[in-house]
Amino acid sequence: KFSRRGGADADKASFYAHALSEHPYPSLSPKEAQLFPQFSFANVWPEQLVPEMRDSFLGMSRVLHAIGTQLALCLDAFMSAQHSAQRSESLHKALMRSVAHKGRALYYYPSSTPVAPSPSTKTAQWCGLHADHGILTGLVPSLLFDESPSWSPERVVGSGQGLHVMAVGDDEASPVELLEDSIAFQLGEAAQIMTRGVLRATPHMVKKELDNTESDNNSQQKQQQVSRASFALFLQPAPHYAFSLPAHELAQVAATSAPGIPKLEQRLNPNMSFGDFSRMTLLAYNNYDPTLEIQHNAPDSFEQHAELLDERHVQPLDDT
Repeated sequence: KFSRRGGADADKASFYAHALSEHPYPSLSPKEAQLFPQFSFANVWPEQLVPEMRDSFLGMSRVLHAIGTQLALCLDAFMSAQHSAQRSESLHKALMRSVAHKGRALYYYPSSTPVAPSPSTKTAQWCGLHADHGILTGLVPSLLFDESPSWSPERVVGSGQGLHVMAVGDDEASPVELLEDSIAFQLGEAAQIMTRGVLRATPHMVKKELDNTESDNNSQQKQQQVSRASFALFLQPAPHYAFSLPAHELAQVAATSAPGIPKLEQRLNPNMSFGDFSRMTLLAYNNYDPTLEIQHNAPDSFEQHAELLDERHVQPLDDT
């Protein structure tokens, strides 16, 4: 189940699991486990319903992890060669020292009502504009399914479609189609923080393409019966990883974020742990409350964060 600003999100469903370890952080205290369930749970698999899911899920995760960590090594080399004066944290080391990486199988429903189109487009959204908050996100091509067999003999009717990304300086997101035998990686906000804004998180959304001919009701009806499945691996630091971001550089790093994304300076503090940053980001997207705009008074420990949530009567979220 998901929540988003304005209420429940009925457009999609997800299955999450740890990618490298069935139970990566059993040593978290009960208080930490309650505040950060995305790091504390053990994997649960639908062994009776889908017995092959575990091996497929973990196998794909390990492929993306192996390639993603090599990409992080290349990004470290780029930072060293091209931005040697910029104090940067190693993306590769942070990933190799973490077992917090998450796999996510996503299914976008065909029959739900997508997020309304923006004024500048006739395309509705399965998932609104956002940026991932890890270091890298590995993606495989999506699959589009015909959920109404009466109008198509083929169940799989498309591949690699739906993803739109916003380039630096653009006002709108542009489509990115993944080839059938390709994979893709997006940058996350942790990479932006760790490289002091040299690398920038990739703003993206998932759009449900509508037929351009409004009078073709039959075509639009068919389009509404299309569902979408995808898989992503979120490569991220360990929950206790502390960003070594000097206070005087926070505004500079935050200024490199794209418009339309919850403000980074309201979710981040210098030396904040990734677990705390993850928590504030989930709150910003899924349970938005203007009173949580913390600016430079953000908690920088599990204990302070618990006190903040207790004061504001914010209930812990599930892993959405």
